[in-house]
Amino acid sequence: MKTKQKTVFFVFTCLCVFLYGAAIAGAQSSANGPLDTKTDTAADASQTQKNQTGASSNESSSTNANSSANEAKKGKRFLNPWFDEASFSFDSGFIYGDMSELVYAQKSDGTYTRLSKLDWDLHFLWTIAVNASFDIKRMRIACTAQTVLPVSGSGFMQDRDWKNLDNTLTDFSEHPVRTEGIFNGDILFAYKILDVSKLSTGAGAGFQFMTTALCAHDGYKENPGQARSSFTGDVILYRQDLYLPYLASFVQWKAHPNFDLTANLCFIPVSVGAAQDTHYNTAISAPQPVVAYKFFDRMYGWASVKGELNLRFNLPSASEAFIRHALELRINGIFINEMTGSSYKKTGNVLYNTAGKPGATYRSFGISLAYCMRIR
Repeated sequence: MKTKQKTVFFVFTCLCVFLYGAAIAGAQSSANGPLDTKTDTAADASQTQKNQTGASSNESSSTNANSSANEAKKGKRFLNPWFDEASFSFDSGFIYGDMSELVYAQKSDGTYTRLSKLDWDLHFLWTIAVNASFDIKRMRIACTAQTVLPVSGSGFMQDRDWKNLDNTLTDFSEHPVRTEGIFNGDILFAYKILDVSKLSTGAGAGFQFMTTALCAHDGYKENPGQARSSFTGDVILYRQDLYLPYLASFVQWKAHPNFDLTANLCFIPVSVGAAQDTHYNTAISAPQPVVAYKFFDRMYGWASVKGELNLRFNLPSASEAFIRHALELRINGIFINEMTGSSYKKTGNVLYNTAGKPGATYRSFGISLAYCMRIR
């Protein structure tokens, strides 16, 4: 999975660099004007006409020069032939969050009660991301690819069981967590409803894919009334994939030529999740972890939200510059309501539907600093 994440992130980064270079090339080509592809005959005719109307041409050239000067004073260059504005950014920061993995068991009366809960806490994971957005008239297309550097000591996992199917805790263990891989991909299509000098508002729809893989290792087990015992090696590997279609709205306030603020709020009507929970046999000492059994969960949930607040500080530049640079502070958060569904257990080569019902939640908070390039 690490290889796939690195490949997707690398391809997206190369695409952003290519589009950035193409946009600059297009801007320079437009600034230099179209190439003259006339034939020699047409050139002679043009020269004759020019000689006959020299005074008129001089007057026209003077008028065009004045018009260009006026456009430059207004800061309008219109150099990019494809987009009204293209923006590319690279950011790095941290996220803090947690995931919960739940198992519900069916009681004799047919109702479900909590059997097990695993809390995966994520402590300030270091993120890197590339972003690209394009404004075409009132349309906006934005995409993001983000990953997290795989490091140890990125949090811890607590595993609790209530095997008596009541509120009496029967099993407890705690383990440090190693990040195996995290990837986040997002694409948004939006329409500017209002676009005036100081304010822009809009709405749209998008899709986000998130995959998180964490490994709990070492740690200890301390059941009520029993002595503490230690674990050595990998204990549980948990991977969660989230598929999140959403509706988006945004407001941009251009408070100052060198500062603007953008707020994004998104509603996720349905969340679809797929999880794989691999338990290792800790009683066996081997160079590689030995799989005891696996759980596969298919879940969905309703009514989740996410949001982002961006504070952009534009670096000083000439008003007629077609490439502008900025620094941006980004604050974001996401809350995925509990998802439930069906669970399958695999022991050896046998896969069967369990009587239990799985559940999962996700929430995170992030902050990052971005370097932005905007091309008009």
